[in-house]
Amino acid sequence: MRLAILISALVIIATPVMPSTMAASRIETIKARGSLTCGIVARVHGFTDIDSDGRVSGFEPDLCRAVAAAVLGQDAKVTYVMANDVERFIQSGEPDVVARRLTVTLRRERQPGLAFSRVIFFDGTALLAPIAMRATAPSAFAGHTICVRGGSEADRGLTSYFTRRELTFAALRTAELKDATDTFLGGECDALAADLSELAPVRASRPTKFAILPELLSQEPLALLTHADDPQFTAVVDWTMNALIVAEELGIAAVDANSLRDHLDPEARQLLGLDPGNGAALDLRESWAADVITTVGNYGEIYSRNLGDDSAIQLPRGYNALWRDGGLLYALPMR
Repeated sequence: MRLAILISALVIIATPVMPSTMAASRIETIKARGSLTCGIVARVHGFTDIDSDGRVSGFEPDLCRAVAAAVLGQDAKVTYVMANDVERFIQSGEPDVVARRLTVTLRRERQPGLAFSRVIFFDGTALLAPIAMRATAPSAFAGHTICVRGGSEADRGLTSYFTRRELTFAALRTAELKDATDTFLGGECDALAADLSELAPVRASRPTKFAILPELLSQEPLALLTHADDPQFTAVVDWTMNALIVAEELGIAAVDANSLRDHLDPEARQLLGLDPGNGAALDLRESWAADVITTVGNYGEIYSRNLGDDSAIQLPRGYNALWRDGGLLYALPMR
């Protein structure tokens, strides 16, 4: 991968609130700084991982690398910081973008200072259960004991699902997801309820023993977070996510994004900047999307190496497949 990476001392950058004039030119600020700052939380394997040498990898860091490539080009740098506090994100004006499994909700979206990109991963409450139970739907666990972290979104989704269907179950609630997981693995529960993204690494560690039921009990649409006072940069983040999906739809991969020059259909030419206009609309180079794809690949490539067939997690695309493949990913026209 041609992208250079800078790892910060993993703490939130605490800088004074930027005046609106600075916030309105975040792209120029990033260019002057020479790197994009990306907020992460290393909590779920495959989404964000930090190794013993401090190297950051995963589905979400790759999304930040895509944004960096859009703004700075193929040799873009990313500085990663921990983003545990949304209020501090608003007050400090940093980092530039946050990628940490944040669900888009009405109250979050309407909170002053926050803006979300388009949904980039469709998550939700799911159930992990022993394959030997041969369960095909969550309703099969009516009357059973289900482990769940108490007070979590998964707890809420689980309760709502069974209540709507007038089914009963016994919840074994714990303070932390790890405790719920350990209790389930210890045989005290018939199923474990958590986000699909959280269950995937657990299943991957015991693929012949456990399975994730395909039906989601709730919806948790995940997106990148930006600063609401910076609509130009938010648009760059949003359309970068869209470009990743369009590239997969068109079959344009990392290996060929820079080499396709002739005999391309109009959509591909617009995506890669061969027919100009998109770059100017975003205040970027016309090659911005080609640089993104060359750096991180298309959405399918990012998914595959971090979560899918080329990863240890082996999470099927499911709702995160393209619309033509039965999923929910549907790109807006790049014109």
